[in-house]
Amino acid sequence: MHAPPTLHLSYLKDPSMVLSDVEGMPDDNAGSRGLPNLDEDISIVFRAVNVKTIWSSVASPCVETTMFAVGTSQGAMLIGLKGGTDQTWMTRATGADDDEAADALAVDFWKSNLVLAGMRSGKVRLWDLRSDSATVRFQHPSSVRNIKALDDNKVLVAGLRNKMAIYDIRFTNKLQQTLQSGIIEASIPFQDFPTYRLGSHLYPKLGFDVHLGMGLIASATEDEKLQIFDWKNSYQDMDLGNRQEPLFHTLTGHIRCVKFVEDQKRGDGLKLLIAHGAKIDAWAW
Repeated sequence: MHAPPTLHLSYLKDPSMVLSDVEGMPDDNAGSRGLPNLDEDISIVFRAVNVKTIWSSVASPCVETTMFAVGTSQGAMLIGLKGGTDQTWMTRATGADDDEAADALAVDFWKSNLVLAGMRSGKVRLWDLRSDSATVRFQHPSSVRNIKALDDNKVLVAGLRNKMAIYDIRFTNKLQQTLQSGIIEASIPFQDFPTYRLGSHLYPKLGFDVHLGMGLIASATEDEKLQIFDWKNSYQDMDLGNRQEPLFHTLTGHIRCVKFVEDQKRGDGLKLLIAHGAKIDAWAW
């Protein structure tokens, strides 16, 4: 019998506290300082006993609550702390009803009380935490691997089979599309990205991130390349550095994680951290 999948939850320290810890650490014999702990020494291991696979997770954007949405093989799940001081954790789940593909491969919070769930079937479900109801809002033409709420109306969906698009939930009419797997009825996107590349494999999980302020999308490919898109300003593919360089930037090893971060020292700088192989690179604008 296989052990249930686990999810590790930790509280991270404030960056200013980490820097003060480093400055207060004594030098070793070589004249260098060790690395401090980045968490608050509070770590919870959550074991999902009723599911086979945990596909994704995301923290709530509401700072007043400790809550996580989790995508599992049995649909979306919510994990959070109950009120009070007893630190009791609660779980809530929404299944996939009659969906033949129950896997919720990607999740994201839409505001603090709505959860988006991208399904293996390509359906995108909206879970209202207030009424505990879940409805299908639109259909992507492939399995959903990443999902991100962009604003009050638009949702970015990145899937398999080279399919990424932005949908406006106010206009979700469907149109038949002919794919290699047959004819599928998919929602009409607000904007699609024809040069986006991701094949038909769920493993390994590759890096993907969105910077809402600048309108940038970073997406890794299966052949160790990184794609950068600009959806907010021109909805065109964006090159970095030399304008003669192509959209695809080849790195070494699978790109398991990418993350846009603000440069704390400069205050106005933006960096893209890229974990590939055994390295972490930082690209700056």
